[in-house]
Amino acid sequence: MQEIRVKVKDFDLESFINETFNFLKTVVDGDTDPSYAVAWLREDDGKPDYGLEDQSRDHQEELLEERKILFFPFSTSNTGVPITCVDGEEYELVELFEQDPDEEYEEFRLGDQEVLGYLIKVEGGEFVINSAIHGGGDLMLGSYIRIVYDCDILEEPLREFITHYISE
Repeated sequence: MQEIRVKVKDFDLESFINETFNFLKTVVDGDTDPSYAVAWLREDDGKPDYGLEDQSRDHQEELLEERKILFFPFSTSNTGVPITCVDGEEYELVELFEQDPDEEYEEFRLGDQEVLGYLIKVEGGEFVINSAIHGGGDLMLGSYIRIVYDCDILEEPLREFITHYISE
């Protein structure tokens, strides 16, 4: 998805967060607060951080006052069954282990320890929104978040969901 810039006053952040939390409540462990699934990028090394598993966080304050860069999940990870997304739909993706390791792939791939979502920050009175992949558990890379511009079959649902909260 190409970057979206929208004036802070034109984005319904509260409804976006509430809808995302409704989704997260269905996919996180029962003892885990849904806000734990929303990572922020640390300033010192750009690595994701999460806070405490059982502690709720105020993401509006983190974005608007603390100026954190936050990652909001759009999907579950690709474990070989259709992924579930915040828009209420399921999508079938090619599994990573079905790929030929000797072949390079330029198209979108989502691994079994990766989720697709939105990387959001405030800059100059605007929300800057990018599609991104958040991965974790990889022994070589550790936890990471990287911006992606082509999300294949998830491109349209990703854009439609976020633009639903934009008023102009």
